[in-house]
Amino acid sequence: MPRGVANGYQVLEPDTAYSYLVNEHWSPQARASYAYLNLADETVGIDWPIPLSEAILSDADLAHPRLAAVAPMQPRRTVIVGAGGQLGRALREALPGTSLRPGHWDRHHGAEVH
Repeated sequence: MPRGVANGYQVLEPDTAYSYLVNEHWSPQARASYAYLNLADETVGIDWPIPLSEAILSDADLAHPRLAAVAPMQPRRTVIVGAGGQLGRALREALPGTSLRPGHWDRHHGAEVH
């Protein structure tokens, strides 16, 4: 599933194990960078097999915002090495709305690269 796509699950059988991967190392501090959606959001209209009124939900799940209040995840930034070269110039011309700038990050200013 691509980064930023909502997903949810409901366990229907006892002793079920569920695992999933995330984009980066997960930590409690990383939660602030994730987007969340309330499982009962009417605009999404999920027909949960077990009604949410009968399901066991965490306090966090109950507190998630409705879709109208969800802030999308920030897109990842892509670094293109050689922004001042032939390919970089062509990309800057083809993608004028980007922050692709030659010299912004270069090998001479490595301490500035985050």
